[in-house]
Amino acid sequence: MEKEPPQKWEKEQPQKWEKEPPKKWEIWAGKKKPSMKRRCQTNDYTRRGMYMITMATEGRKPILGTLKGDPETKDGENTPHVELSPLGEKIRECWLNIHIYHPEIEPRQLCIMPDHIHGILFIHKKTDKHLGHIINGFKIGCRKAMRALLPTTTTTTQEAKRDSHPTHGELWEAGFNDRIIKDEEQLNRLITYIYDNPKRLLLKRKYPEYFTQLGTINVAGMPMQAMGNRFLLDNPNKLQVQCSRHLYSDEIEKKKQDILQTAKDSHAVVVSPCISPGEQQISTAALESQIPLIVLLLNGFPKYFKPHPRYLEACANGRLLMISPFEHQNEKINNMRQRCLQLNTIAEEICKKQLLSSPQK
Repeated sequence: MEKEPPQKWEKEQPQKWEKEPPKKWEIWAGKKKPSMKRRCQTNDYTRRGMYMITMATEGRKPILGTLKGDPETKDGENTPHVELSPLGEKIRECWLNIHIYHPEIEPRQLCIMPDHIHGILFIHKKTDKHLGHIINGFKIGCRKAMRALLPTTTTTTQEAKRDSHPTHGELWEAGFNDRIIKDEEQLNRLITYIYDNPKRLLLKRKYPEYFTQLGTINVAGMPMQAMGNRFLLDNPNKLQVQCSRHLYSDEIEKKKQDILQTAKDSHAVVVSPCISPGEQQISTAALESQIPLIVLLLNGFPKYFKPHPRYLEACANGRLLMISPFEHQNEKINNMRQRCLQLNTIAEEICKKQLLSSPQK
């Protein structure tokens, strides 16, 4: 726990804040920086629960394996996969051995990519060890395995020691990302995400123009971040998809059939934030029918953004553009309703006229 500042210090150095006063720790630690490696402050990481863990190698070095296969292949030896290096094999062994040191924890799915890993851990019952302590032990085991395999990589020079993490050495980046899994539906989505990792990376390498963030482009008179085929904005025929959450399933089905037929007849692009269940169903059906789609995102693009699995094929084929007027944030979005209304307004503006997609200067 962080120490409270001495009362005497507070009295002798009173502060006047023009805006709302900062939290106590901000006085000496500064503003909290956005990070995907922070823990959820309201979650007890020692209790029963399930988590998806993500860790990257230091400097994103591709030392865990080699990407193989064809992203278009669905069966056989040429399906997308990672051929593990000897170090990658040791990493997998260390992951499975977590259960030996912590019997109450079950390692589940694991995907080892050349420069990072995704895995799911299930804590069956309350443990006396925090999740961070367990992951730290895993990292230490991996580091020992690496030094046994590659003794020449052991840090020796003072400069190298300064550049390496003091605890984790030269294998892992400091910290890790965790995602709290709350229900079976989320678990199944994350399992699909994990297993699709090799395919996503192969598609990104094969079609870099569609899987690279485009920077800021002009959309409906607003600067927005984007990824995908920007030229979809220049199609004069666009159809907005906006569905209330209160629509019945038969109403959504009728609206879906109408929009799909109109889009096919007019060679139109479908535009939607894809927020409500109806919008998601119609947009998914549009992609399955080879109809181009412009998606407005609620939460921008993080540094290592990856399209949702249902968007992969459309993105690779140039039938998808993702845009957002918002910066990505890790914190909970408090003004969700306002954002949804704003995205629907932007979608309406996009569909009103043909828009240029030139980069901002």
